[in-house]
Amino acid sequence: MGSPRFALRMECHCDNSMHVAAFLAKHPKVATVIYPGLATHPQHLLAAKQMSQSYDGMVTAVLKGGLLAPKRFIVRPWDSRASTTCAPS
Repeated sequence: MGSPRFALRMECHCDNSMHVAAFLAKHPKVATVIYPGLATHPQHLLAAKQMSQSYDGMVTAVLKGGLLAPKRFIVRPWDSRASTTCAPS
């Protein structure tokens, strides 16, 4: 059973993750991006073989600036225009 749009939503989820990872990899404040869809990932070839070119949505970014960088990122004032919404499946 499940959602009739699940496959499409997962495809978009994976595509968006690839775009986010590529953006972060080029960002000057990011030291490292860990995402199997990037060619720089040490297991990229294995992931390409096992995941059929769809690399899931888990992206890890290590920020430059030492231990305080993530804290500054998390506690910075968020844009008041940003919002979250709940979309039905």
